[in-house]
Amino acid sequence: MPETTPQRTATSRRRFLKGIGVGVGAAATGGVGLQHATRNAEAIDAAGVIGAAAKATPVGASVAWTLRAIDTLLPADSPPSGLTASALKNRVREAIRKRKSVNQSTFIDNQNIISSGLENSLYIDGKTAAIEALNNGATQSEVQTAAVDAYESHLATIQENLLKSWNESVNELGTLLSSMESHADVSTYSVLQGGHSDSASYPGGAGSQWRPSAASARSVTLADGSSFSLTPLNLYDGTNSYTIIYDPLAFTQNSKSDAWVSAPGEDIGYLRFSDWNGLWSDLQDVKSNVNNGIITWVENVYSQVQSGEISISDLVTPRMRANNMARDDGKANAIADLTALNIPVAAGDQTTIEIAKSNATLTLSGTMAYTGDMTIQPGTAYDPSSWSSAVAYFSYDRSTASGTWSAYETAVDGGIVSFTAEPYDGTLYRITTAANETVTAQASDFTPVDADGNTVDPTSTTPDHWEADLSADLATAITEVASVKMASATTDTEMVTIMLDDPFTVKSIKRDGESVDSATFEETEPQTDSNYITEDEWQQMVDRQQELIDQYEASKNSGGGSWIPTLPSFGDTGSLLGGAVVLLGGVAGISYFKGRTK
Repeated sequence: MPETTPQRTATSRRRFLKGIGVGVGAAATGGVGLQHATRNAEAIDAAGVIGAAAKATPVGASVAWTLRAIDTLLPADSPPSGLTASALKNRVREAIRKRKSVNQSTFIDNQNIISSGLENSLYIDGKTAAIEALNNGATQSEVQTAAVDAYESHLATIQENLLKSWNESVNELGTLLSSMESHADVSTYSVLQGGHSDSASYPGGAGSQWRPSAASARSVTLADGSSFSLTPLNLYDGTNSYTIIYDPLAFTQNSKSDAWVSAPGEDIGYLRFSDWNGLWSDLQDVKSNVNNGIITWVENVYSQVQSGEISISDLVTPRMRANNMARDDGKANAIADLTALNIPVAAGDQTTIEIAKSNATLTLSGTMAYTGDMTIQPGTAYDPSSWSSAVAYFSYDRSTASGTWSAYETAVDGGIVSFTAEPYDGTLYRITTAANETVTAQASDFTPVDADGNTVDPTSTTPDHWEADLSADLATAITEVASVKMASATTDTEMVTIMLDDPFTVKSIKRDGESVDSATFEETEPQTDSNYITEDEWQQMVDRQQELIDQYEASKNSGGGSWIPTLPSFGDTGSLLGGAVVLLGGVAGISYFKGRTK
């Protein structure tokens, strides 16, 4: 469809998104969803959300890593002893697929966040600290130091998030290699191999591996002057250890254009130097840009304060305001991180989308964020893979997601229901038969079997299907399955945001309860070396925020209690929810200085 400029309203700088994340979607039914851990008042914990993904490959396309310290994204896999050779190989391949998926969706796929959103967030930290110093009567030099220290502290946290995840990945690789070496019937080279851009000079592929090199670990100085011990990878051929060593910062020995860990027969190339080095280089570029800009900003503001052009009392401290405004219900900040990173959000719209996957079709209602220039309108299909640079996010309450499951055999024989794809933990399956009976089953009710109905171990044998004996709950045991719907097995509301990777169709867009022809996206003015916010402008944001919360409460109280299902996270190697879970929340960076209309 033609690319046109999306509508952007004049109130964009006044619309402070606190409460909208829950208000959209939760209004329909109120109540049930997946439990999650929180931190920093309202920040959803990374490991907690990934844990909710059950047996699906956990994916964490997280913007949160650019806003605050994150815990371990994915606990390292340590295969138990006693596995057969086949089971161990499968376990290792699954571990590296998961690790690559988490790293890819959290960091690599969100690289654009660094150059856009992170810079905005660092400016906010620096300006907030500068204003606090101004209010305390500091000299210009002291104000500048406070601003620089604040943004450098934030940036150091982000740098550590990246390098810590590298170390976790490298250490897990070492554990997997050790597990295979301890098995008499497994050759590590048949499962994991080394790849690099210069195989003519050094062995590559089947004759080599990248291995952790603790002896070559080096201390990296972060933005705030603190240090971090970084473990590199070293090329090894079973006999010799070659002096090709790399980490996210550089090749420390015998520089190549690229290197990666590969797996024979698998489309897996992870811990790729070009990916990680690109991320690190972007962080360094942001540091340079913000450092120059924040110093210029301090010079301008300080001179205006001295001349009386600006009153210190007119400059607000957003961090303190945000902390004071934090509500007991942490879920009210579900899309605050996207807004903090200055991603345009359709805040006033309730958008309903449909995502078709191989085993299910999902319908989600919530809030969309979109960085491109296409008009988002109902009745239109979109394919994010065809977008050159734009990204779409979707924030919704899992308790309001509806889905239909299509991976089942039609025949019900003696009350036995068969699924042709693995059911997932944390999900209820509402099965309706042709006899007009309905029974609810969950993953623990199903047994993996082969084509003859014999139970199999899925870690070593691929099941033909999964069976559940529901005869005790069915009056008519010989019938057919008419439909299967899905719902969460938990009872608490949980706001999540996914990055839309798969094609989706916009079914409807509503604003103030009325259908509209297109989405309206809003964003704040990006932070520069010259802008700020006054007390009056902040109060306008606060007033608008309260209006949105009141609207949400009113719609929630009038909502029904229909059975609308949800799922945790599904898919083959990713999320059935059309993308990856984006971890949101927190008040640490959601304040803005001066908005704009766009």
